[in-house]
Amino acid sequence: MKRVRNDPCICGSGKKYKKCHGRNRSAASPLPPPPDQDRTKAELPIAGMSGHVQSIISVPQFADPRDPRNQGGPQGLPGAYGVTFTFSRPGFSPLVEYQCADATHVESDSHLAIAKPALNNPTNPDADQIRIYATTDDGRLVFTGYPNRKGFLSRIETTIQATDFIDARRRAYKALAPAISNWAAHFDIPMSVYQCDIREERTGAVRFTFLTPFRAMPLNVQAKGPLTKEFRG
Repeated sequence: MKRVRNDPCICGSGKKYKKCHGRNRSAASPLPPPPDQDRTKAELPIAGMSGHVQSIISVPQFADPRDPRNQGGPQGLPGAYGVTFTFSRPGFSPLVEYQCADATHVESDSHLAIAKPALNNPTNPDADQIRIYATTDDGRLVFTGYPNRKGFLSRIETTIQATDFIDARRRAYKALAPAISNWAAHFDIPMSVYQCDIREERTGAVRFTFLTPFRAMPLNVQAKGPLTKEFRG
């Protein structure tokens, strides 16, 4: 408690906790909510298998319990979904190890130049985005690609009608994958999707993928005796 009492108060006042909300606080009274700018940040333990793609879903809760936007939960309901594919250059992670974030906080990049200053296109010098039109058995989709500050393709977005988050990702990926695969083969460059964000337009809930980081482990393995041929193989 001494360490907590001397920490800055979580209300954001700048005072020590013991001189702010910690003063004369009974054990039964609740802690004040953290400041707004910290509510979207959390520190979670590493879970799942290392190196595997997982996802985090952020679902807003509205004050009025009768608000229809509180219905549906983390899986989502049928309706409109925004899908964002964020790119990266292989070997260069947009985020620090052990961190993940939605696409609005990711400095994405690729090897495909689509705008200035990377692309010098005299026929269309003011180009600042690209369009991809795709037709599958799910219907016709229109994707928009945006550059980063260097002029390289950073993300591709679309809006799609789907039954839930998983269905939205499936439909969008199936429509876009042939195009980016064609670019990779035609230009001989990697087109690496760093993460996929899906936003339920009705509620503002967001589901984004991330790669589970590898744990740091101590070197405590001792070799005993000669290694067998099978082990070496």
